[in-house]
Amino acid sequence: MIVKYVQGNSPLHLLDARVKIAGLAFLLLGALLLPLEESWLLLVLLFALYWLSGISLLWATAKNRLLLLFALVPFLVRVFFIGGVYAGAMNFIYIYFICFSSLLFIYSTRTHEIADALLFWSFPKKLVLMLSIALRYLPFLQRKLGHVRMAQEVRGGGDFFSLAVPLFHFVFLQARKMAVALEVRGFGAE
Repeated sequence: MIVKYVQGNSPLHLLDARVKIAGLAFLLLGALLLPLEESWLLLVLLFALYWLSGISLLWATAKNRLLLLFALVPFLVRVFFIGGVYAGAMNFIYIYFICFSSLLFIYSTRTHEIADALLFWSFPKKLVLMLSIALRYLPFLQRKLGHVRMAQEVRGGGDFFSLAVPLFHFVFLQARKMAVALEVRGFGAE
């Protein structure tokens, strides 16, 4: 899974982050209001947005297979228990659109631009700080997970716990360092 800014000079990369946030909110609201039968239009729109950004939708899908799996679960539930293949496919398109349009926002917008835009739209400062820290640490944690996975495979492990324990240990150490650094710079509990 890759969740970080992708360098580019496309019209979407150059667009102001405040406009992108408003556009993303409008797109997601429009997706929720769109009738189920017309959800294929969301896929066309998503292809167009990725084409406009210069980022391959196939690349984004391959790098984020977990999100693809997340979108497939409602499809399978609809197919086997509720409403058939057509309704399942439409649900898959909805969830796929929501996940990958949000990812496109992150791919085409630098973290500090996201933070500035959220502050412009009057989001709470603490929430913006937490979000920007999380977005900056995600690629770092993804690399660390890759290192832990390789180390555990060499040792003959690879199950969930052999990956989770070292990763959580690392995360808690980093969180403690971050808390100390923020406290030294004047960020307190109040």
